[in-house]
Amino acid sequence: MFQGVQVGDTFNSYSSLLARRKICVSYQNSCYRKKANLQIRQIAETDTCLIFAPDNANLYSLDLSAWLIFELCDGKSQEEIEKTFLEAVASTLTNEKARSYFNEGLNSLLEDKIIELVV
Repeated sequence: MFQGVQVGDTFNSYSSLLARRKICVSYQNSCYRKKANLQIRQIAETDTCLIFAPDNANLYSLDLSAWLIFELCDGKSQEEIEKTFLEAVASTLTNEKARSYFNEGLNSLLEDKIIELVV
């Protein structure tokens, strides 16, 4: 159950909590892929990746975590991407922290329309 939500609570009593939490839902047989037309520049010296999205004329700077998630979005399911991400960062992050970074990163990439969910 959600933190601060009790069994028997009505929708209205915790709808504001749900509105603030970003939840990524996986669909059976769905996969993530990079959006088309992106211009990508990897800057290894600063551990960042710059992405220009001409469709909305925005420039995005990805840190290492977001960059890794972005690179893993090549037709894999959310579960496959998460498993690979967790394995890659296991030596530097706790499992809880890594899952948090993964969820935040995947949601940010989706919100910014850098990746897309293909159902």
